[in-house]
Amino acid sequence: MFKSKKALLILCFLLFLLLMFLCVCSKIDSIYSAVHSKSSNVTITKQSSKVVVDGIFGNEHLAKRTVEKFKMFNDDVEEGDIETNDNIKSQEDKWSQTLDNIAYYFSSSFENAKLTFADNVLKIDGEVISKEAKDDVLSSLDELKLKGINVEEKISLLEPKNDTQKMRRDLYGLMHSKTVEFETEQATIKSESYFLLDSIAKTLQAYPDAKISIEGHTDDLGEDEFNQKLSEDRANSVKNYLVAKGVDGDRLSTMGFGEYRPAFPNTTKGNRQKNRRVEFKVKGE
Repeated sequence: MFKSKKALLILCFLLFLLLMFLCVCSKIDSIYSAVHSKSSNVTITKQSSKVVVDGIFGNEHLAKRTVEKFKMFNDDVEEGDIETNDNIKSQEDKWSQTLDNIAYYFSSSFENAKLTFADNVLKIDGEVISKEAKDDVLSSLDELKLKGINVEEKISLLEPKNDTQKMRRDLYGLMHSKTVEFETEQATIKSESYFLLDSIAKTLQAYPDAKISIEGHTDDLGEDEFNQKLSEDRANSVKNYLVAKGVDGDRLSTMGFGEYRPAFPNTTKGNRQKNRRVEFKVKGE
């Protein structure tokens, strides 16, 4: 094909120069993106009970806080490719407030989902466990829009494929916009919560093979030790009520987390009210 070895060598040299040029262009593009990035570049994926955190964060503290935040609400969290970029200006990066607003609902409402955040644009694509869960997610996204964060969402309802998913759906529906009420600073259940707990007992009896973790939480007001014990006592009070209604106690375990797993920052009266809660986790989810 070629009349001489010299022509072949010239062609190979030109191809080498072209390859080097493309590599340099790619590097320049990466450097430009890093220097001019407005925010952390984050990807969170959730597949059933497993969550994977990837991203480039404005600083090491924010990267660590992101992982720890998702560990609050998920038993299986994996750190993927995590880097930091000092060129991202913290005052322009809105990932921190996005994290506080969406981590809880992303963890509790979705079965399978992918969240991406780049240049202060949040994108969520996934399946939620119920209509009520979708309402909660959309409400949370609306709050972010008011804070100046662009949001793109594609959220669909999950078609339950097993009893675990069906039970999560049913429990979420019962607990939506409700909470188990207790006497102030006590573990005594208020009578107005009896109907809610009776409905939960019936749901648990409809899925006799499922094991449930009852988890108590408080806000940050009061002493740490008092809040920790109060959360434990309240979880046990709920268990005792359900057992009295015919639920097998061997299926129920209890845990108290005090003030250490807030669903939302304890910065407003409304958030503190949301953080004072008892949750029902289907084991194995």
